[in-house]
Amino acid sequence: APAREQLYTVDGAVMVAPTLPLEMVKPVRPFDLHIRVLGERAFVSESSFMRFQTRDITWRKLEGNLWTHSCLRSDLTNRSLTHIPSNWSQNLVAEWQTWMGMHGTPGHILFKGDGCQLHNVEEIPAELRRAIESVTPGGLAEKL
Repeated sequence: APAREQLYTVDGAVMVAPTLPLEMVKPVRPFDLHIRVLGERAFVSESSFMRFQTRDITWRKLEGNLWTHSCLRSDLTNRSLTHIPSNWSQNLVAEWQTWMGMHGTPGHILFKGDGCQLHNVEEIPAELRRAIESVTPGGLAEKL
């Protein structure tokens, strides 16, 4: 099915034009959020499987994503919040990245990422900040 990207705002979800040709296996309005509660924690999960084509290739790529955000149940149900602090986890299975030049080679990319929101650079451990600065000098000082 033709897809649109969905942007979540304080006033609800807004559909926007995708940044590249995109097809998704399931409808995306609204995203199918699964909410599980365990004690005071809530786990909000979403998944997608899509085919897409970037401007620099002639074939459609496949990609599957699983995301989970973990937050306080009280934050999830608090309608006065415009942002819910959460930790997240993502799993991705995808074809080789185009820049790798491996189209047609057997195999896939498996990515696992975990994270949380930081409010300032000082929250990153000093040892990690030094390692980041050694690779991208001044990168942590740049505005996003």
